[in-house]
Amino acid sequence: MIGGRAFFGPKVEDKSPSHELNEYAGTYSHPGYGDVVVSEDGETLRAIYHGNEFLLKHLHYDIFTFEFMEMPFTVSFRTGVKGEIESLEIPFEGLTPPIRFERKT
Repeated sequence: MIGGRAFFGPKVEDKSPSHELNEYAGTYSHPGYGDVVVSEDGETLRAIYHGNEFLLKHLHYDIFTFEFMEMPFTVSFRTGVKGEIESLEIPFEGLTPPIRFERKT
C-alpha cells in the first residue's frame, strides 16, 4: 500500500480465479531470476522465492498480491490456449515490464 492505496489499482469485486487453486501450484522459472515455487495452502496460495515465503492473496481473476519488504506486488498467472496455466508474471522492477516465469512443473 502506498498512501493507503494499492498501487495496482482497485479490486474488481466478485471475480473468482479461473482455475482451482491446486492448478496454480508448480515451479515457475526464469533464466536470470531463478524459480518461484507456488503451492496450495488450504484456501489460499503460497509462494517461495529465493528462500522467502509469501502468502498470495487473491485480488481478482488470475491476479494475486503479496508484500515483500513492506511493498505490494502482483502476481499475474497466464493461461495458454490449452486452458492450462503456463506462466506467471511479477513486476519486480518498476521501470521494466513484469518478469515472466515459465512453468516447469
